[in-house]
Amino acid sequence: MKKYNSIVVTKYLIMLSQFVLFLFTIFLYPILKFYINLRGYNNITINLLFSFYLCILIGFYILIILMKLIKNIENKNVFTKENIKYLRYLSWASFIISIICFISSFYFYLWIFGFFVSFFMGMILRVIKNVFEQAIIIKEENDFTV
Repeated sequence: MKKYNSIVVTKYLIMLSQFVLFLFTIFLYPILKFYINLRGYNNITINLLFSFYLCILIGFYILIILMKLIKNIENKNVFTKENIKYLRYLSWASFIISIICFISSFYFYLWIFGFFVSFFMGMILRVIKNVFEQAIIIKEENDFTV
């Protein structure tokens, strides 16, 4: 019962994240405009908006993949090739965000933190994907050894 509660909580957190990301998408321009005027930056609004919206787009993609992954886990399909595919997609999405953040750090230095976080997450997801691949190999060997 406790695992099921964890899955339900995770699904709600993913939906909440989608909602917050949607709100952020709507209110990004006024927030960014206020921040740029407050800090006195010039001519970086378009660059920041482009970077943010690219990351938001990939963020929605990540949340959709996470929901598919958690539904598989809820259905007791944990060590499957489909989940490995989802973990691969998540890691590549993290690496794409890290590239966007790295390029964006040339015109706004704070993006470098996003680069390190997303690059680190991409690497962690790659390791988890590799662990899942090995677990599937061991599971298949055990299934043949009856």
